[in-house]
Amino acid sequence: MRRFVPITLRVNLIIVTSLVLGIGAMVSWLAVSQYRSAIDETDRDLSDQSQLFYYAIKNLMLPGEAPIAVSFIADLRNTSLDQELMLWRADGTEAFVDNATLERVNANLAAAGLPKRFAPRPEPTGTPARQADPDGLFGEAVETGNNALVQSSAGDRVVRTLYAPLSNGPLCAACHGADHSVRGVIQITTDLTDELAAPRRALFLAGGAFLVLVTLLALLLSGFLHRAIILPVKRIGEVCTGVAEGRFDERVAFTRRDEIGDLGRTVNAMVDGLFERFHLTKYVSASTVASIHEGEATRRVTMTMLFSDVRGFTAFTEANQPEEVVRLLNRIHTAQEQIIHRYGGDVDKFVGDEVMGLFRGDEADLCACAAGMAIQHELLAHRGDRYGGLSVGVGINRGEVIEGRIGSERRADHTVIGDHVNFAARLCSLAKPGMIIVSESVHERIRGKVSSRGPVIVKVKGKRDPQRVFTVQSILEEPSCVQS
Repeated sequence: MRRFVPITLRVNLIIVTSLVLGIGAMVSWLAVSQYRSAIDETDRDLSDQSQLFYYAIKNLMLPGEAPIAVSFIADLRNTSLDQELMLWRADGTEAFVDNATLERVNANLAAAGLPKRFAPRPEPTGTPARQADPDGLFGEAVETGNNALVQSSAGDRVVRTLYAPLSNGPLCAACHGADHSVRGVIQITTDLTDELAAPRRALFLAGGAFLVLVTLLALLLSGFLHRAIILPVKRIGEVCTGVAEGRFDERVAFTRRDEIGDLGRTVNAMVDGLFERFHLTKYVSASTVASIHEGEATRRVTMTMLFSDVRGFTAFTEANQPEEVVRLLNRIHTAQEQIIHRYGGDVDKFVGDEVMGLFRGDEADLCACAAGMAIQHELLAHRGDRYGGLSVGVGINRGEVIEGRIGSERRADHTVIGDHVNFAARLCSLAKPGMIIVSESVHERIRGKVSSRGPVIVKVKGKRDPQRVFTVQSILEEPSCVQS
């Protein structure tokens, strides 16, 4: 059995999923875009700074102002709050911290026949010179001659580093030699923590606002769906359940002019129609109701007919008020109908004080006789206190009859007609109060299962030859058709 899942939960899941996939994707895209924009802007700034740094060093070094270049680099390091500036030689050693480059330049000038131009400087003491990683991006910048960028984290800090090579151009080669294309590398390391914190905060704020929005929207939609759809549908279901249980007193109280309101009004109209049809079934036989499903085709069938007629009814009607006559007759008919149904029969119709019952199946004859005997016992046991001293005569016959829709185009009944039906009615008219008369065809099928008398030769209207009939005294074998 499939698990019950409320509509509200399904709709909320769809909405939340749509919002998460839609708005969540958009927020994530905006956050990533903002993050990438910050990185790209930082990379451009680093590249611009490296270019400025390169041209400044170049313009200071070409005239031979190396000390000014050293001071320039030192000043930049001291004034840059969120950046670290480094100048490396091509071999990975830190520049401007010893006389190695100066000595190489003087040697190159001497080899070219030029006088020495740079005097040695005092060697710095204390902090040892740093060394670049030749296997990292520094080495890549030296080897390719292109800028190299890397981002790293240290604790909660995020930094981005640019390695920009200093090309050894023709003007520079006069001092530094022409045996290498890169004479140094500029390293600029900038702290991105603050720049990236803003997109991160924006992402967290957007995510929080998104969750609050989704929660509020889910609550609002859930409440709206509960009031606008779930409760009305539940009410419609309760009304339909009541109809299924035979209760027609409940209605859907909707005044809304929308699809749910139209559905409620349709259900109310349906209940009214079912209520009318439910009561109409009291005025038709079960076979008539069944014919609606089976069709109205006329057919020949073999069945057993039971007729019951009240004796002394004409005199009773003359001696009592109409209300009392109808009340007592309805009581007798009710008792007979219940007994006929208990023995598997169907009341085809009530004709005044006469009842016509139909029995089908292999035990139809025994069931009809048992029903007739039960009717006689009921009326005899309560003849004085419940049934006004009235009794009935019963006639039973079996045979082939015509079953189908009988009547006009606008008013018809599903019943049976034929000679065997008429013969059953004639046997009923011959039966005295408390008597059950059966035809020979019925008696042959119940022989040994009932106690009977006969045969008696009778002449009945509609039959050319005299007929052999029997009277049933008691039931010896209870039929299996009896219903509790």
